[in-house]
Amino acid sequence: MTSEGTSEAEGAPAAPRGRGRRAWTALLVAAPAILWFQPLLRGRVLLAGITPLCDQWHLNVPFAFLLSESLRAGRLPLWTDRIGGGYPLHALGEAGVLYPPHLLLYALLPPLLAYGVNTLLAIVVAHGSMYLFCRDLGRSRAASLLAGLAYSFSGYFVVHLPTLHSAQSAAWVPLLLLAVRRAVASHRPGARALVGVVLAIQITAGYPQVVYYSVVAAALWGAWECGGVEARRHGGVGVWGCGS
Repeated sequence: MTSEGTSEAEGAPAAPRGRGRRAWTALLVAAPAILWFQPLLRGRVLLAGITPLCDQWHLNVPFAFLLSESLRAGRLPLWTDRIGGGYPLHALGEAGVLYPPHLLLYALLPPLLAYGVNTLLAIVVAHGSMYLFCRDLGRSRAASLLAGLAYSFSGYFVVHLPTLHSAQSAAWVPLLLLAVRRAVASHRPGARALVGVVLAIQITAGYPQVVYYSVVAAALWGAWECGGVEARRHGGVGVWGCGS
């Protein structure tokens, strides 16, 4: 009885320590983006170099106002009559009408602040998803944090932040690879459904090129995880199915 009590007493602080470690990890994931892009939290907008000619100035920022106005009025901005003779916001895709963070942030925040927070969130998601992927591969916390930092502040993200939908879609790629790895390892329907969920989020961000590259990468990664003949026999078929 004494040994059991001692064992319970020794194990009791483990959960708080684990929660504290996860909280510190989350802070370290978010801190670089917040420190570097903190003006975005004051309603500033990260503009491209040639402002009068860029898509951001003519499309993305106006989209932010249209999304905010429609969502605050309780409707989805599927179409607008304020661009040319009419413009299919949802059909075009770049506005990210159904992207989950857009649905939340543009409904609650002023448009420019929501746009800035979405920009910041793309960096945080990229860092966090790469961290989780590397941890699942067995890398240390420090190595995983460094990998996430390298990915989220890479040339691709820095260049594509003004065209935000591209960065938003790319931010989920490591999490997609993690979901594929889990699906191959467990063969459970829930694990495979996660692959579809992550892909769906990528699709709603509005940049199909990145989604296409992601599907190809996920299929190859799944085949690698399954390993040769075993991939064709069971797991690989499921991965290719989820990708398609």
